[in-house]
Amino acid sequence: MNFLYNFFVHLGKLGIHISALWNSKLQLFVKGRKEVISQINQLRDPQKKLLWVHVASLGEYEQGRPVIKAFKRIHPEAQVLLSVFSPSAYQVIKSKKKADILVYLPIDTKQNAKRFIAAAKPTAVVFIKYEIWPNFLNEIEKNSIPSLLVSAIFRPSQVYFKWYGSYFRNTLKKFNHIFTQDEQSIKLLQNINYTSCSIGGDTRFDRVQRILATSNHLSYLDQFKKDSKCLIFGSSWPEDEAIYIPYINESKRDLKYIIAPHKIDQVQIEELERQIKKKCIRFSKMHLAKNLDADVFILDTIGLLTKAYAHADIAYIGGGFKTGLHNTLEAAVFGIPILIGPQYSKFKEAVDLVKLGGIDVVQTKTEFAHGIDYLLDHQDQYNERSHINKSYVEQHTGAADKAMKLIDDLFS
Repeated sequence: MNFLYNFFVHLGKLGIHISALWNSKLQLFVKGRKEVISQINQLRDPQKKLLWVHVASLGEYEQGRPVIKAFKRIHPEAQVLLSVFSPSAYQVIKSKKKADILVYLPIDTKQNAKRFIAAAKPTAVVFIKYEIWPNFLNEIEKNSIPSLLVSAIFRPSQVYFKWYGSYFRNTLKKFNHIFTQDEQSIKLLQNINYTSCSIGGDTRFDRVQRILATSNHLSYLDQFKKDSKCLIFGSSWPEDEAIYIPYINESKRDLKYIIAPHKIDQVQIEELERQIKKKCIRFSKMHLAKNLDADVFILDTIGLLTKAYAHADIAYIGGGFKTGLHNTLEAAVFGIPILIGPQYSKFKEAVDLVKLGGIDVVQTKTEFAHGIDYLLDHQDQYNERSHINKSYVEQHTGAADKAMKLIDDLFS
């Protein structure tokens, strides 16, 4: 199985290099990985201990941030190496400067793993959620480096729990400890005879709870909203737009709308504006406007969505029809009711909040309209759902501290 895995890794690497000839995103993927070892050699201080944290993309980065912050608070003298798999995530994360060294994770070949570990010389390693790379974990184990998997969540359908999954089961067991998000994951691990695990929770709760302690005031959204109720559409895709645009166009209510499309693309933004019959204003063009007297505010930028939620009364979170549901916790922490599409079963917090009643699931434009109007017409239900969402976040914080206690033991 080891031979087959490495064969397909090299085959995939070849395919990526070929596809990168005409795919700009893959060009970043390839180019960034050529510079990894030189970046580490340039920035790595051999006199300092180093924590290596690896995330796949932005979602996992949000889970890793509280761990990095807690670690730097306790060990300010040490370095943090943050590796990222996704090119789009790398481009966003590099502006945040939360780690001493930020690099792409090289493709999981034996040679790459040896070179990476030899250059980084990590004191301890933390992987976030799903990131399990056999060759890297083999090299980590060979060098007797303690490793943790944090905020992990498992399902019976995953390869580790299938009769043919022994190779990946053995890889999973190379972690010194696994912090899971729920009890089901613990049971699944115990069924494959892995017992060095415990429920640690999801570190994203710590991340979003800290948002409340920061300034979330955006004066231009106050000017835009004025005294009206405001609906926000976070990280929405065309499938989501088909659900909510008819409501924007047809509703007679005194409402304001904030739209934060997932993809900030000029052509798509223009198409979005074309479909909306009410007056729109874009973030990128508001400096040209005499005032912010409009019905729809389009956030054609990144990095402001979490603050924008603080100005909303109801949130619709995109991705629940096709691409994968986006972060509902960033809205829930502000204590506002949430609507989502039907594909949310892989997201524990969404499953929980649907059961509790804080999130409403809609599948059609009619259901969406009914859900919004119901909340606007029934203040008691609005208040109840708001309380459910805010309380749920408050009750699930603390995962970063649990992980940090073990990391601190391994690091000392």
